[in-house]
Amino acid sequence: MSGIYSVKGIVVKEVKVGEADKIVHILTDGLGLVSASCKGAMRVRSRLVSSTSLLAYSSFSLYQGKSMYTVDDARIEVQFWNLRQDVVKLSLAMYFLELVRKLAPDETDLRGHLKLVLNTLYFLDNGKRDISYLKPLFELRLLSMSGYMPDLVGCARCGQFVDQGMYFSPQSGDLICRECHLPVDDSHYTLLGSGLLAAMRHIIYSDFSRLFNFRVDAATLATLEKLAEQYLIYQTDGRFKALDFYKGLL
Repeated sequence: MSGIYSVKGIVVKEVKVGEADKIVHILTDGLGLVSASCKGAMRVRSRLVSSTSLLAYSSFSLYQGKSMYTVDDARIEVQFWNLRQDVVKLSLAMYFLELVRKLAPDETDLRGHLKLVLNTLYFLDNGKRDISYLKPLFELRLLSMSGYMPDLVGCARCGQFVDQGMYFSPQSGDLICRECHLPVDDSHYTLLGSGLLAAMRHIIYSDFSRLFNFRVDAATLATLEKLAEQYLIYQTDGRFKALDFYKGLL
């Protein structure tokens, strides 16, 4: 059904079409992840230049055609300008956008995904949270919201809930306790300190209003970053070009 839709969203991908046009992929607050044609948006004087650029969070008027939407009008809300001045931060932001494009479910209600993206980019843009803090947080929370939630409630074998002496497997996404741990498990289970397990549980299970409020030391954060990326790769069986580029800059 055709019509005009007013939504807010962030541009997560743009593809140039010809000399003046482009197609943008927008993570919206009411239509899910959609593609939209932007006529003349590549022209310097176009009113759509800024509002339809990559990473722009804008208010859109979208006309629904037969095969895709068309951007009828757009007004920029947030541009995350500081990210464009730092190649490492920008490359990490591109990785976040690639993740959400590939992992977000095919649903119209992706407001939670949009909220996660916007808040993570906000902290990345203003520098109030470190890169090594934001990357595993975004990976684990996005995975959990997109059908890849690990089971960190208790031991997968006996059901015991403990805070210390638990082993985590990025391959199976579960925990086992010391009593259930066997020597054969050493190849794919990692022993978690209580602080690391608490941080992972916080990222996955906490209310969004508290999501960015946990604290861990540098060593714990380094292990968290490693395990989150391993879990992502194992569960999605994917290769992310933006991740490779980001890691190449470090």
